[in-house]
Amino acid sequence: MPAPPPPAFGRPAALPRGAVFLLFEMLSHPSTAIRESGNLGLRIHVGQMLGETTEMAKPQGKCIFCGGHGLTKEHVMPKWIRPLLARFGETPNHFRFRTGQAQIPFTNITSITPNIIPKQGYFLNQRLRVVCAKCNGGWMSGQESEAKPILSALIDANARPLNESDQLTIALWACLRAGIFERDHPETAAMKQFEYAHMHATKTPPENWRVFLARHDSEDWRIRLFHYPFYVFRPGQLRPANPNSHKTMIGLGSAVLLVAGSSADNAAKAIEALSPTNMAQVWPFVSSIEWPLTSSLGNEQLLALSYGSQIRSYSP
Repeated sequence: MPAPPPPAFGRPAALPRGAVFLLFEMLSHPSTAIRESGNLGLRIHVGQMLGETTEMAKPQGKCIFCGGHGLTKEHVMPKWIRPLLARFGETPNHFRFRTGQAQIPFTNITSITPNIIPKQGYFLNQRLRVVCAKCNGGWMSGQESEAKPILSALIDANARPLNESDQLTIALWACLRAGIFERDHPETAAMKQFEYAHMHATKTPPENWRVFLARHDSEDWRIRLFHYPFYVFRPGQLRPANPNSHKTMIGLGSAVLLVAGSSADNAAKAIEALSPTNMAQVWPFVSSIEWPLTSSLGNEQLLALSYGSQIRSYSP
């Protein structure tokens, strides 16, 4: 895999005196991971460079959203959307890789040299036992019904205005999918229980998350799900015990969604640094937009956004 290209939003500005870098742990520890699934069935797990890759641990007990019992297997991608995406191509393999990257500042360019391990299984058929029957067949089912006509237009690049209500529907759908996919590897989960509970109670994304939308022209991103948990902390501070920030990108035909969130003590600044300048923000709402967007992202821009080897620095 080649080194990720420079970010679409340009080089970071020179830092003033006392500027602070966001730092994250690039998973030389077994407690963090990158995961990805795509039209090549790519799933990425990053852990220790040495030793065997562990199998996915099954979440135990309670629903991630309401805390209830009676878990059912929930598709990572809902059933209705699979025929729309499968036409873009799917192979019967998943892949995992491990790397030994160490802690780096967001503003550094890094490359990841993976040790790829293939595993059988269709990405669109992946299911996780993390949601209870009441949530799955209740409010989440209703949310899928609301999202279906909007997402169908995004996938096929059909003309459609997206007002505040539409954008909320898109954003909540993306956050739910990101939250479910993260539980593919609960040991590295960055999303907190209060964030899942917030979605359940309010039917809106968490306040400390942002969601973005763009059109793209990359065949590699027609169907892809990329999730990346990491740590955010200031120089001189101890690394948190668990990942506290995350980024998810979802490729859906002609559209791509990006979900970014952080529960770090400086979360607002962390999310600002994670926010792209070449995508339309749909959460929190900014303004109505016309779909399809006039500009589109290419493969190199999408790689820069997903792997995020360059993220803007900020001042405290």
